[in-house]
Amino acid sequence: MTQEEYKQRYRRAAKFHHADKNNGMEQPMIHLNQCLALFTNQDMKQQRKEYIQLCREYWEECGEGTDSEMCFRKKVFNMHGCESKASHKCLLRPGGKRAKRETPRNEKPQSAPTVQERLLLFLDDSGSMQGPKLVKAKVAFQKLMPRVERTPTQIHFIRSDGASTQIFDFKDDFTFEDVADQWKAGYGTYLWHYTQGVLEKVAYYSDLEVIIVTDGCDNQSPPAYQGGEGFNVMMEKLVKQGIRPRFRILYIGTDACQAVQHYRNLALASGGSFAHLPCQLTDEEEGQIMGQFVQQASASHGERMDQAEIAQNKYLELTHSGEAQSYAWSKDLMLPGKKKTGFLNKLITVTVDSTERPKVQHLSPLRRFLSQLVLTLF
Repeated sequence: MTQEEYKQRYRRAAKFHHADKNNGMEQPMIHLNQCLALFTNQDMKQQRKEYIQLCREYWEECGEGTDSEMCFRKKVFNMHGCESKASHKCLLRPGGKRAKRETPRNEKPQSAPTVQERLLLFLDDSGSMQGPKLVKAKVAFQKLMPRVERTPTQIHFIRSDGASTQIFDFKDDFTFEDVADQWKAGYGTYLWHYTQGVLEKVAYYSDLEVIIVTDGCDNQSPPAYQGGEGFNVMMEKLVKQGIRPRFRILYIGTDACQAVQHYRNLALASGGSFAHLPCQLTDEEEGQIMGQFVQQASASHGERMDQAEIAQNKYLELTHSGEAQSYAWSKDLMLPGKKKTGFLNKLITVTVDSTERPKVQHLSPLRRFLSQLVLTLF
């Protein structure tokens, strides 16, 4: 088959496997893209031959029929190195025919779509972190390791301009000691511009959470990114691209650059959390604050989504009372609230948005007509 024929087959399969037609499941499209890359990349000719040969062997081993197709797809995808072991429909199985739907169109899948969770941990490696601050930062990181071990995580060191770097990727195996041994604290702080670049590279993941452990402000990014509110430009650009990460920030030490309040605003507006460990705290007070921060960051995904709604509501309260600055990009980060209105409780559910007319959710044709009629009248 030519590359164009592979691409035509890919386009046909993509119409069938797109997330919009599969109850939001994104994994099948990821596998299709992997297949397409393998069969259209000239540099992967040898891998392609091995892949085709294994396909033939597995097909002969499994036999024929629906069950054999399931067996074939499982083995080929596992061999191909796909992340999921589920029997997703294969784009390039023998005969090029599209696989049958495992779930009828009128039935819901037995399990909810897998959330593509990714965690990015940014550790301040600047010279000002030396001494007790670095000790506290390492203690916090060690307590976060259970979350790191269950969520694919990237580890980054925040250093001087040109020195900020990633030390471990999502698929890497590492321990607390592997990170602690490299965390020496002796650079500048090139934070927000670097963070923006990292998030733009991983924007395709559906759930991004950022944890930052720092003791000060960005002082080596371009001028617009520096200071206590240096994140503002970064967030404007990320939100325009549809990138909406949650930020959890642990600020250690004295607020020398007046950043504590601004970092708190960023964390709450994005649906994350914030904690400040000033120097004058007792060990008990410090342990309580750090423990609460770690507990929130280590919660299950559902619990963290509940936390996000609470955090954003708190941010709105602070902006209304004048205790927090209202950023333009924060409106696009707000999770949609749900509201049921009086005698319409059993008729419609609407999404509340201060800038738009209430939108009717998934309803039957009759209820949709009645709902639109009611919204028109009111």
